[in-house]
Amino acid sequence: MSDLNALPLILLLLSVFNFVALPVSNAVSRHAEAAADRYALEMLGTADGAVTMHQKLAVAALSDVNPPLLVQWLRSTHPSDMARIVQAERYAAAHGGECAVTGAKETHGFPISGDAGAGPVLRLYLLNGVRSAPHFLDRLKETLCERLTALGCEVQGRVLFPYDDWHRRLLPQIREARHDIMLPYRRYERSVGGRRVLAELESDCAENAFPRAQRNAVEDRIGRAKVMESKEAIVAMESKPLVRRKGLALFIGHSAGGVAAVHAAGLLLAREGGMPCPVVMIGSPKCRIPGPLRDAVLYVQAERKREARGAARDAERRLKTAAWEQPSALAAGKAADLICRIGSFGGWGKDAGRLLPGWQDDRHAPGARAAVQIAGGHADYFRDRPPYIADDGRTNMDETLAAVWPWLTARLAERLR
Repeated sequence: MSDLNALPLILLLLSVFNFVALPVSNAVSRHAEAAADRYALEMLGTADGAVTMHQKLAVAALSDVNPPLLVQWLRSTHPSDMARIVQAERYAAAHGGECAVTGAKETHGFPISGDAGAGPVLRLYLLNGVRSAPHFLDRLKETLCERLTALGCEVQGRVLFPYDDWHRRLLPQIREARHDIMLPYRRYERSVGGRRVLAELESDCAENAFPRAQRNAVEDRIGRAKVMESKEAIVAMESKPLVRRKGLALFIGHSAGGVAAVHAAGLLLAREGGMPCPVVMIGSPKCRIPGPLRDAVLYVQAERKREARGAARDAERRLKTAAWEQPSALAAGKAADLICRIGSFGGWGKDAGRLLPGWQDDRHAPGARAAVQIAGGHADYFRDRPPYIADDGRTNMDETLAAVWPWLTARLAERLR
């Protein structure tokens, strides 16, 4: 009888225990999740996120507050890329170790240092001209990314269409390109193509700092009250300077895309200061290059046509392919590329030996110019298949890169030292 009387008391005690224990366990769980969220946000906001992650894990392990949730959260939200994996594999091959890549594509077996996480980042942008094919510059992007990666740089390459591709009507694209070609360099803020390119650059920088997928994961993991804190952290991180890591934007434009590249570089220079980012104009209309950008711009044009699989050139003509070292040696004749005859580098100026100002054809010209000899014309700079191959086996792509690559590597060495 006494046991039956004690049963309600036992049930009451159990219910009270559940009532008290459940909030306590929920509070502990929320505390652990909040710590994980905070560490994740701190990690994502730093340039060397991997180092921060390992430091946090080490501190948590030593202080005996290393819940599995924290480890799982940090590893699942850590931003990673193939460059880090390749770097770890190279390290493992050189030192005879094993490289373990987890489901989050993070190389935890690789001893990551602060220098590894803060290496140079090149944001390579290939800019198309008017009414370009959707994949016109893809091969050039792949080739340049491979070469730059081989130099030890982390490369993020994109192909952009400042004036849209061939799916858009031609006349609106021509009007926008003409507007940009005629635009004075003091009015770059009105550039159509330049502003579009700069907007894409800003979007890429913000996305790299706090990727959208990881941002959504944070909001899904925490409650609505925590969402506001996360959004404040996101806004705080996105309000930081445009480039957080040691890096450099690089613009290579074909046709009117070269004009958009110059304008984007000018806008970026006005916003951030420092040294201007390199710009390569290939088969582009001529436009006035502002003084601060002149030494950072290379202009490439087809010097004259040669027949497909035509005769090999002699050594003297081959050297002129890389005429960027001495821009004055550029052929003065008409360009084989008709688009290169549009616009002008000229302007009014006063020479030392003249009393009155006169017209100077190269007053606003870029600091480096190169003439390449290719088979075909405006649309053929990047051809790498027959019939765009000379008897010596060099393709149009080889000729173009032979003019661009030495100048490009020299400019990158200056800016990333």
